[in-house]
Amino acid sequence: MELWTGLALLGLLHGLNPAMGWLMAAARGWWEGHWRGVAQALPPIGLGHLAGVALSLLPLLALNLLLPQEWVLGPVGLALVGLGLLRWRRARHPRVRSQAGGKELFLWSGLLAFGHGAGAMLLPLCLSGPPLPLFGLEAVLFHSLVAFAATGAAAFLVFRLGAEVIPRLWPNHERIWALALAGMGFFSLAKGLSA
Repeated sequence: MELWTGLALLGLLHGLNPAMGWLMAAARGWWEGHWRGVAQALPPIGLGHLAGVALSLLPLLALNLLLPQEWVLGPVGLALVGLGLLRWRRARHPRVRSQAGGKELFLWSGLLAFGHGAGAMLLPLCLSGPPLPLFGLEAVLFHSLVAFAATGAAAFLVFRLGAEVIPRLWPNHERIWALALAGMGFFSLAKGLSA
């Protein structure tokens, strides 16, 4: 898979995952009774996602400078497959609290992106092509912009349509997330074995 296409697809996946922020942004809009609540929630969510992805991806890229690529890709691949299996077993729709301020949204989004393996999912893509000139920062920024756009589009759409559409229109994204984690884990293992 070509790097930028893969980063964009993972950005869409991350952005459309309700746990990654659009549900919190829509809930804030409903709480405030205006679309401005959605708009005010999106920047901290986007910045939190960017920070969480960067905090998990950049150290792995740095580790790749010190160790052979297969030593990095193999364990990351196993961790992603394991996390995917765990997420599959515990898949359920998220529950949210709508009264979160900007600081809470930033911290929540960053911790979720870090803890859900969002940055680690990008590692096999970042190592599959030529070295990145800005040490992966461009990959983190591009991915996060796509995720931010998808989060914003989903948040405004759901805010406009109302909370009752969520169970009907949105699949249990945790199963999709689990498959994506495991898929990127297997991709990482394959890249590590072929390195």
